[in-house]
Amino acid sequence: MANFSHADLIAAFESQFDYLSARTIAGFALKAAGLAQKAKYENADADAVLAGIDAEAGDRADAIKSRLAAPAPAARAPAKPAAKPAAKPAAKPAAKKDDTKKDAAKADGAKAAPAKKAPAKKAPAKKPAAK
Repeated sequence: MANFSHADLIAAFESQFDYLSARTIAGFALKAAGLAQKAKYENADADAVLAGIDAEAGDRADAIKSRLAAPAPAARAPAKPAAKPAAKPAAKPAAKKDDTKKDAAKADGAKAAPAKKAPAKKAPAKKPAAK
């Protein structure tokens, strides 16, 4: 007699089917068991779901049922807080030559002037067609 949650049921079906198929076939298994979706399936309900899996999952039923029968992994102890990262280097790398003018403009609070566009070239005048 295995007890499992609905999330465990879906995970077991997803081990054998794609996302949508797993949910669809799990719904069929619950319908075959005569149950509605619940947060947790215990005792007789769990046994009925397992019977519904036999009816609906075909040749993959054994793999799904063994996944549900496996004991749930033990809850892990809370992880230790990560060590604080080493202090950042105090000196910043030297700026590139191109960036020095921009940095100076930013420091002064001035906005950089937008780039000027080259004047458009005029199309050559059309010559009258010769007769």
